[in-house]
Amino acid sequence: LMSFVVLVGLVLLTWFTHDEAQIKLEIFIEALVPLLGVASVIAAVSAVIIRRRAARRHTPLELRHTLFLKELRNKSIVPKPCDRGPMRAVTVEQITELLRFFQDFIQLRTAYYLNENIIRPLTRHEKVSFAELVGPSVLVFFVSHFWGTPFQHFVEALRRHAMS
Repeated sequence: LMSFVVLVGLVLLTWFTHDEAQIKLEIFIEALVPLLGVASVIAAVSAVIIRRRAARRHTPLELRHTLFLKELRNKSIVPKPCDRGPMRAVTVEQITELLRFFQDFIQLRTAYYLNENIIRPLTRHEKVSFAELVGPSVLVFFVSHFWGTPFQHFVEALRRHAMS
C-alpha cells in the first residue's frame, strides 16, 4: 500500500507544476488516511476470524481420536473405572486393534509417542486408563516391555506369544 502511495505522489509531481502537485498530493493524502484506518480495522478483524477458524479445525490425529471413541460407543463399550491390579488389563486383541486403527500415525514409533499422542488424548476426557476406556479384562499374563521399542514390534511379539 505504501508503494502505491509513493507511486501516486510521483505521478502527481510529474504531471503538475510543483505547487499544483503539492496541493493534489495533500488532498490525496487527506482522503487516503481515513481509508488506511478502515483498511487496518478490516485487516485486524479478518486476522481474528481466520485464527479462530484455524483453532476450530481438528488435526487428522484428533479426528481419528474422535472416530476411535465413536467406534467404542457403537460397540456399546462404556469407560468403566476400576481398581488397579489384575482386573485392569487389556487383551492382545484390544492392543492389536489400537495399532490397526492408528497404524498410519504410529508407523514405527515407540510407546513414548503412543502414550503422549494417542493414549492420553483418548483417555483425558473420561480420566481413565486405556484398559478402563476399552473395557478392562482379567490379567492372564503380565508383560513388561521397553517403551523405546517400536510399538508395532511389541504388538507383533504379543500376537506371536498369544498364538503359541
